[in-house]
Amino acid sequence: MKGLMILFRRELALAWSGGGGPLLACGFFLCLTALVPLAAGGDPAGLRPIAGGIAWLALALSSILSLERLFERDLEDGALDLIALGPIPLELVVLAKAKAQWLAVGVPLALTAPVAAITMGLPPSLAPLVAMSALIGSLGF
Repeated sequence: MKGLMILFRRELALAWSGGGGPLLACGFFLCLTALVPLAAGGDPAGLRPIAGGIAWLALALSSILSLERLFERDLEDGALDLIALGPIPLELVVLAKAKAQWLAVGVPLALTAPVAAITMGLPPSLAPLVAMSALIGSLGF
């Protein structure tokens, strides 16, 4: 169990270090939610019915953006081979990596979602609901 916690902390540190971490995902999310309404015409009355779909699409694409690096660094430096030969079952390794990825990327995206929703015309009183919905929904991505 101690090895699993070490792996989890390592994954959190790797997610926040270097480029392309949570800040890139949040920036991509905000850019996508800002540009799609411009392409759709920018009319607030016409934007309101599709705002939820735009937000969920942006959340999914932003989450996928950083998944590439989930195993890439371990594969490059040989750590993946050592992890596979180690005492921790691979299912738990993948679970620890996925949980760290969600904490590093999914939670910041969920906190960014209310800002995007307000810019698309949702009332600010619904911001906590949007944040909770994005937080729960980001578990699926």
